[in-house]
Amino acid sequence: MAHKFLIVTFEKIWNNFVTLFHLIDYRTVLTCLVLPIVLWPLIRIGFIRPTKQVLEIASVAITGLFTFGLIVRFALTRHLFLLWAAGFMAVTMSREIHFTGSDELLLIGWPIMLGVVLWRYDLFKSYLMNPVLINLLAGGILIYFLSQTFDQRWWKGLPGEDVVFVPLEELMELFGHCTVGFAMLFSKEVRQPVRSNFS
Repeated sequence: MAHKFLIVTFEKIWNNFVTLFHLIDYRTVLTCLVLPIVLWPLIRIGFIRPTKQVLEIASVAITGLFTFGLIVRFALTRHLFLLWAAGFMAVTMSREIHFTGSDELLLIGWPIMLGVVLWRYDLFKSYLMNPVLINLLAGGILIYFLSQTFDQRWWKGLPGEDVVFVPLEELMELFGHCTVGFAMLFSKEVRQPVRSNFS
């Protein structure tokens, strides 16, 4: 019995993921890939000189402000999506505080949060059918993933990587947080047109 429930649940999650994936525009992915290509030489030649300490403090402050803003917006509107978004940003903020176990919280929390929204798609559909929101969320998550590739030194063989990897990782991470935060905080519902029986 539990086996059948799991199969049905995973099938539902997969189908909802595919539905949302079709809303992602290829230009979102290209923009996310161009961002580090543009920032790399600017950091390498010293045109941009972000410091790790300043960017880490900014990340905590920005994710905290987005979390607070989402909680306030939820309190005013009572839209369940905004409560989910506040939880998502709170998990992100906890990762930026860097307490013991915060990395694991993110690695467990984000997939669970994304799984919930895909499993209960019907509750969040009015927001998730907004292609601008989906593209910004996908872009922000992709930017965050790219920032972690710099942190893990995947690009070690490229020229200047030893100079740019720390500031580029922190700057990309901050861009990812801002993209996801703005997308969630300023998201709008997509109302389905009401069909008349007289047409």
